[in-house]
Amino acid sequence: MSSQVSRSIAVVLAMLGAVAGAQNIQIMSPASGTVVHPGQTVPVSVSTDPNAFAAVAVLINTDFDTNEGVLTAAPYQFTFSIPANSPVGTYTLVALGGSSSGVQVTSAPVTIDIERADAPANIAVDVHRLELPLGGQSSIRVIGTYNDGSVLTLNRSTLTTFVSQSPAVVTVNSEGVVTAIAPGATAILVNGTISVPVIVDPPITINPTQVTLTASGSSSLVARVTTHQENPAVTWQLNPPVGAIASDGTTDKFSALVEQVFNLRPIVNRPLG
Repeated sequence: MSSQVSRSIAVVLAMLGAVAGAQNIQIMSPASGTVVHPGQTVPVSVSTDPNAFAAVAVLINTDFDTNEGVLTAAPYQFTFSIPANSPVGTYTLVALGGSSSGVQVTSAPVTIDIERADAPANIAVDVHRLELPLGGQSSIRVIGTYNDGSVLTLNRSTLTTFVSQSPAVVTVNSEGVVTAIAPGATAILVNGTISVPVIVDPPITINPTQVTLTASGSSSLVARVTTHQENPAVTWQLNPPVGAIASDGTTDKFSALVEQVFNLRPIVNRPLG
């Protein structure tokens, strides 16, 4: 069936009632976490209280649906045909029951894990280095190439793992989304073997990072606010005040008055919200 049929099932059940009731409905099989393969047919068995529902259906959170649609009498036995080109990963099944007395009940969810029966001949990632601003996010796509020539994205596969080598600098979720937490450098380890270096920039970077000047010498400095694409203007603080700073709006030029060690610090002219 199509996803349009799936939506129609939900509408039919909703017409039978929209309030959770006390009747029991449960997916008996498959067990949660069952591994199935693309191309397989998966039987789904639903148990209910006797004569509790006028209609029962099973839905899954993807584009393929049961072959039976809505059943109006027990036994409630459904089948899902897993497409041969189905993306790998976990999917959720729920059973829906609609009673003639105006009650709709949803079962506890059950997950199935769709995985290829064969292992990929090669696994690669689509990025070899990430550089993120503070609070920024990016994804690491994991690509599996199989002996039959198939190429699949493996991020949602339960066989794919992502581990941050320094969670204080970056975190990574189970699907490869990396979030910058603090300035620093670390790496994401994919499947324990593929390392992706990650750099989290400080809120403001300065180029060059170090300048040596003689008295009356000068040098240009560029500050970049990494957390904002528009790169707002900054104001420089000089400690001790042994020189002068002139700005043309994009580049700030420092002139030394005497030979002395000093610190320059850029301050963003507006809050970074």
